[in-house]
Amino acid sequence: MKKLMIIAMGAALALTACVNNEMVDDAAPKEVSFKGFNLGESTRGTFEGSAFMVYAQFSNNGLGTDYINFWGNAPKEITKQTVDGNDVWKVNETTKYYWPKAGAVSFWGYYPKSQGGVSFDKATGVKVTGVSAAEAAVLMLADPEQSDFMTANSVPMVFKHAGAQVIFRFANASATSGFNLTITDVAISNVSEQADYKWGVWSNWSNVATTLSDGADHAIANTAIGTDTDDDLYTFNVIPQALNVTGVD
Repeated sequence: MKKLMIIAMGAALALTACVNNEMVDDAAPKEVSFKGFNLGESTRGTFEGSAFMVYAQFSNNGLGTDYINFWGNAPKEITKQTVDGNDVWKVNETTKYYWPKAGAVSFWGYYPKSQGGVSFDKATGVKVTGVSAAEAAVLMLADPEQSDFMTANSVPMVFKHAGAQVIFRFANASATSGFNLTITDVAISNVSEQADYKWGVWSNWSNVATTLSDGADHAIANTAIGTDTDDDLYTFNVIPQALNVTGVD
């Protein structure tokens, strides 16, 4: 796991050889702030959520073997705020948190802030238990493996989606004019509707007899099959899992 290495933001010089010792600090402390990113299928876009939650651990030796809480054992809410006319993502409270002048800080994040079942362990990071398919569609996590460290005051948090989608795409290739198709329903059976998630790994699937069904009618006009004419008519949000074909209707 990569560690967020923090270098001194201000150099302190003790003139111990002189009669009058003097402390010199050449820069003001830098407040910890964040930049959020969404790790999509093929691109990384700026994270535009209303807020996300972050755990922080400080390592005095810079190796992570001596982690202690940087701002308490609970996560802090990170929101977009305006500071001196600029938009800044930082802790949503009056207390300010500054970069230490030595050691390292590692950050673990999750979104949305309302997500339940979240726990944190210094050795293994964030775990979310009892995630539903609906929650999996929006749940995202960011950890030191995805979020490179910065030596300035803005930490790039790269969020990875937990869930997945199954998309049914249809095209009517009939050459006969006016030959239209109507699909009345598409369903997926024997899928799990709840599981636990931790950093790209799902476990403890439950309620595997669930059937996801659209039930809506969709008409498809005849046309040549092509990338511009295929229609994504049915989309299901699902928890990633192994699916077995049990029958086709």
